[in-house]
Amino acid sequence: MRFHTGIVLIFLFTNPFMLYAEQPWKQISHQDGIAVYRRETADSNIYEFRGTGVVKASFPKIIAMITDTALMPEWVNTCIAAKVVEKNYDYDSFEKEVNEYYKIIYAEHKAPWPLKNRDYVFKAHLEYFPSQKGRREHIVVASRNIEYDGILTQADKVRMPLMHSNMKLINMDEAGMPQTMVDFIIQMDPGGIIPNWVANLVSKNIPHITIMRLREIVLREDYDKQIEKLIYFHVNRLHAKR
Repeated sequence: MRFHTGIVLIFLFTNPFMLYAEQPWKQISHQDGIAVYRRETADSNIYEFRGTGVVKASFPKIIAMITDTALMPEWVNTCIAAKVVEKNYDYDSFEKEVNEYYKIIYAEHKAPWPLKNRDYVFKAHLEYFPSQKGRREHIVVASRNIEYDGILTQADKVRMPLMHSNMKLINMDEAGMPQTMVDFIIQMDPGGIIPNWVANLVSKNIPHITIMRLREIVLREDYDKQIEKLIYFHVNRLHAKR
């Protein structure tokens, strides 16, 4: 199954990870040019896990890939189905500010037998940050599980009580070669009878899997290029304002 965390898609809301900024990250692995870390949180025995690594593609292209809901099973860990429930933009949403976009998605994840599959609804937001005083241009794509009227729990699935992700895409272009530093954080609780230590054991691999799969899918050309054009429009407009 392709990587996930639920994810996927583009956008930002109040960032839950900032609540625990005081907790130090501990590096737990480094392979394929990807460093993985973990840290404790103040109100849960579920760790946050973080991965950092370079993907050779522009951040508008990466955003286009991860916001194409049909591609979620290709890169979101264990995701087997995803559908858009609600969104506030379209391909011609040029009048909105880039930070106004949001999307709500329902996702289902495969669980090993004899466990039930997991599902959740999440809201994703995007926020753009221009370069300034030592800070590179970047975009933050954050998603958080929510309750949503009309998407009821199902007897054959377990609704996940916690699924937060935060992906920072930092523009690292050099001499015309597009590349992006991906800084990805995830915290998830699959719920049900799965103990926290098992949830942590599974989650620790997700940042590495996620970045590796992003490196794979950005090589493809069968993605929603209309979203990429929309993102480029807003980024170029913001550049022009500076």
